[in-house]
Amino acid sequence: MIKEGSKMKLTEALQDAGITHWRRMAKYYQLEHLEFAGNRLYQGLYNCLRDPQKVNKIIINLPQLESSLLKAIALTQNIEYYFDYRHWRSYLNYYFDFKLEILVNLQSRGLIYINRKHQYYIPSEIQDILIKIVKDNNLSLTNEGEHYLFTGGEILLKDILRFLDSLNKTKIRITNNNSFYKTDLHKLNNQLQVNETKNEFNIGSKVDFIYKYVINSELAIVNKGEVKLTEKGLNWHEQNPVSAWQHILKYWILKYPVNASTRVANAVLLALLNTVPNYTLTLEQLRNIYQENGGINPVNSKENEWLVKAINELSYLGILYTDINTNLIKVNHQFLKNLNSNNLNWFAETSFITQPNLEILISLHADFKVHWQLACFCEDSGGKEMYHYKITKDSVYNALLRGHKLKNIMQFLKKYSVTEIPHNLIQVLKDWGNKFGKVYILDTLLICCKDKNIAKQLMYTPELATYIHGLINENTIVINRKDHDKLINKLEKLGYMPYQQIFTSDSIPFSTMIEEE
Repeated sequence: MIKEGSKMKLTEALQDAGITHWRRMAKYYQLEHLEFAGNRLYQGLYNCLRDPQKVNKIIINLPQLESSLLKAIALTQNIEYYFDYRHWRSYLNYYFDFKLEILVNLQSRGLIYINRKHQYYIPSEIQDILIKIVKDNNLSLTNEGEHYLFTGGEILLKDILRFLDSLNKTKIRITNNNSFYKTDLHKLNNQLQVNETKNEFNIGSKVDFIYKYVINSELAIVNKGEVKLTEKGLNWHEQNPVSAWQHILKYWILKYPVNASTRVANAVLLALLNTVPNYTLTLEQLRNIYQENGGINPVNSKENEWLVKAINELSYLGILYTDINTNLIKVNHQFLKNLNSNNLNWFAETSFITQPNLEILISLHADFKVHWQLACFCEDSGGKEMYHYKITKDSVYNALLRGHKLKNIMQFLKKYSVTEIPHNLIQVLKDWGNKFGKVYILDTLLICCKDKNIAKQLMYTPELATYIHGLINENTIVINRKDHDKLINKLEKLGYMPYQQIFTSDSIPFSTMIEEE
């Protein structure tokens, strides 16, 4: 049996490897020999079998994900030092982007072996050395300020570094429409960490996000159609990872162009700025948050798809991650802590200035909820010192399509504008509100009858009532185009035998022309 003090040490060792829920894991996988394994583990902690210098060098040079996995295995595997890849994959996905290639990499370095049963294991002497390295170097993955490493933030930083590295090594061109050439986009895609599962940004959105951040932060510039690194971009890797991540989040919150899924992600973020119980949300809570913050779906869009994209976006940014065992969405509490601290007070102001040219000026540091609500009915024009939003026909039209009311837009402007709303702006909004959506086009067909009495009979035939929408004149009936085939069959059964083809106005045969009586 493990002594009480040893149990505490075992807990500390597991936490050092980032496995903070080791008790639940042990119960989940029914590790019957956990206590006996713990005894062997502490033999390794204090009785290394050989000099760890060589292995230490290898570990230090490993990518973060590989070293995280190796440390987790070293500190949690059972007495036989075996673990089944299929069992561990689902569990380890809970902590970081886990791929089979990580195991292959470790195997090629001689740090992990595979047997005939397709089970991976670490030799006991390697395990002992790994444990000592973890303890001696204080390699804790849960240090204050670095919790985001488990939630996608590390992948985001690495993707940006890979992007900058590509700019440094190869020629990346940009079109006049500010998009990449296909061959160059292919190069960039190959550099990024791509997860084939649905729980990831798609490749295109990754490149778009990183490119816009790099240009906005002056890490690169576009010169004669080519994206080139600046001095700041060359030295970007030297800054503190936590500070870099916070800067990226600030860009995403305040400056990244808003699209459909980003609006949902922003609505979720608004709720996270308040106290989230246990830092855990359900999908249903996300739906409620979205609706409460004015997120009404555009016509013909699927809310669940938007929510999935929003969760993926926030996960890639390191704000959320999904617990695969409970299907709960967990919030990066370190992010909330930093966001609400005094030195990151981004959301103090709520007012803006409305101008006669239909532009709205607002501070970069204004409350994000105000930014987000402006983006619901304005176009984002950016800006360095003051942020610019432009009210346009398209932006107002899209807002009305999404279900926003003109009355609510006017109330919002009156509530937060520090200047009186210009008269021409009020008039323009009223004019657009009175005209937008008031005219629509129906896809219909006409039934033309040579005899007005036949038209009258058709109008009052019960079998045809569901297909007929009305009369244009006493000889012409309006029907829906999609009901054409059904109506032909009904008319044939009633003995009218209509023409099978649909005539255009210039192709009606003379014999079918309607004659006035």
